[in-house]
Amino acid sequence: MKNFLGGLIGYMVILLMFSGCMYPALDMTAGEKERRTLEILLASAASREEIVLGKILAASTAAFLTALLNILSLAYTFQSGMMGGEVREMLEGVRIDPRSILLVLAAVLPTAVTAAAVMITISSFAKSFKEGQSDLTPLIMLVVFPAVIGMLPGVETSPALALLPVFNVSQLIKAVFAGEYNAGAFAMSFASNFVYAAVAFVVAVRIFNREDVLFRS
Repeated sequence: MKNFLGGLIGYMVILLMFSGCMYPALDMTAGEKERRTLEILLASAASREEIVLGKILAASTAAFLTALLNILSLAYTFQSGMMGGEVREMLEGVRIDPRSILLVLAAVLPTAVTAAAVMITISSFAKSFKEGQSDLTPLIMLVVFPAVIGMLPGVETSPALALLPVFNVSQLIKAVFAGEYNAGAFAMSFASNFVYAAVAFVVAVRIFNREDVLFRS
């Protein structure tokens, strides 16, 4: 039961994190196109790399804070005794302590950056906020699949699966809250997600250097 509940928490954190990143990313790309402020920003002294970095940091901060608040609210509810007796019995064995929370936050950090970079890249192609929403909705649905697979009992992390984005974070969160944390799997997943974040940043910068994408009619 603790593995399932740990996986369920991981699923919720990932889904809320991507959802929390979606609207800031849209507003800073498609939204700025609609407001006609993107041209002013690109004409400033800041380089395209600096502009993209600022947008990614803003969107990833929103994603990270969404995950943080979700975890802290869960921890407070669990520790304050607000849950009923039956729910507390179900959560028996689930470790929601400061160490577990810090490990989970460290695990989701590079994924938050990756989510921000990918969403900013995709929404850069949109000509309007509404079109951007339509473009990003399939991404949210795509994220749900590996997150759901990761929460299922009996699904274990292997060296190959530790390289799979979203799934590896789901597995890490499940393992941490179930008290089955493995340092090797954590390091491999964190490193791979850091690489994905770097690649996503490079792609986003290249898109922002293409005016045919940013100002397509």
